[in-house]
Amino acid sequence: MGTRPEFIGFKTLCTLILTAVCLSACASRQPDATQARISTMEQQISRNEEVISDLSQRLSVMQFMVDSHERMLRNPASPAAASAPPAQQPVVTKPPAASSSPAAVPEDIKDPNRLYEKAFATMQSRDYEKAAILFDELATRFPDHSLADNALYWLAECHYARRDYRKAITAFEEVPKRYPQGGKVPDAMLKNAYSRIQIGDRENAREILRQLIREYPFTDAASKAEARLKNLF
Repeated sequence: MGTRPEFIGFKTLCTLILTAVCLSACASRQPDATQARISTMEQQISRNEEVISDLSQRLSVMQFMVDSHERMLRNPASPAAASAPPAQQPVVTKPPAASSSPAAVPEDIKDPNRLYEKAFATMQSRDYEKAAILFDELATRFPDHSLADNALYWLAECHYARRDYRKAITAFEEVPKRYPQGGKVPDAMLKNAYSRIQIGDRENAREILRQLIREYPFTDAASKAEARLKNLF
């Protein structure tokens, strides 16, 4: 009878040790499970961003078509240009040689508005490679035109749509550098951050998103930046 308390104490000690071992094993597995859930959530967020980006791009295209139509109604073609006689045009005798690139810009597109519209229509048809060349042509040939910053932005969007995120980053960064007062700066900063997330550069992506929120707090891009920061682990 005198040894029974000792036996009970030993049994209790063993139970406590086993319990501690089990809890330790469970705790060691918990971080792995948490990391797996975080990884799954990040993948889903990335997919959602691509869908949202595609929808946003389509809405922008439709808005552009409306704005373009209104602009054409307000600013009809110049009568002098419309009445120019064909005889004044230089005669082209060179045979129609095959183009070295199917995405070459047609020589007859000299007007930046027409070039922009053609680039947008090409992007709308999802020929992003050709659209990128057209937007780049406009931004290069007409850097002082009112559509130049838009062209540079959509050039970056074409790279993003093709998942060439490094080229997209380079082009998105050029928008605020060349046109700091342009209306596309907030969107360019947002998509710059999105592109960096895609290549794993989360530290710089966070900083760009925070900068966007500070400098353009009441924009739609800032709202999207705040939402993305909450889910950027």
